[in-house]
Amino acid sequence: MVDSYVFLEKLYDLIYNLLEFRDKVRDEGKELIPLKTGTPLIKYSFISMLKGGVIMDVTTTEQAGIAEDSGAVGVMVLDKLPYDVRMAGGVARTADLNVITQVMESVTIPVSAKCRIGHSWEARLLEEVGVDLIDESEVLTPVDEKAHK
Repeated sequence: MVDSYVFLEKLYDLIYNLLEFRDKVRDEGKELIPLKTGTPLIKYSFISMLKGGVIMDVTTTEQAGIAEDSGAVGVMVLDKLPYDVRMAGGVARTADLNVITQVMESVTIPVSAKCRIGHSWEARLLEEVGVDLIDESEVLTPVDEKAHK
């Protein structure tokens, strides 16, 4: 069991170093080849890296920066924070794609976003903008309350 944690720590360090290298290359004005898919091993390892860390809910780039500086392992970009959802009568939607993109450009930690269960086009849009993790969530409000009972 301990060996798996050591492995995950080393994997985390490697990915962090790769992200730093990516940022350095971008700062030099060079282009990297974008990766659109990963193997199942990479995808499962990515999720394992987030274990034991905090994924902070954010709605702005400022909040995402604070989360990253505070040691969060990732951020979940939301349309509204849970308190604001309650104040809005319980209505929650997928975050604005422009906000998600701005957050992705402002931090080096993984960025997640939510879409409604069964709404594959929302998930595809999130995939297209390049979020690291898509959470198909039951907490987002259905568009048509009568048809979703």
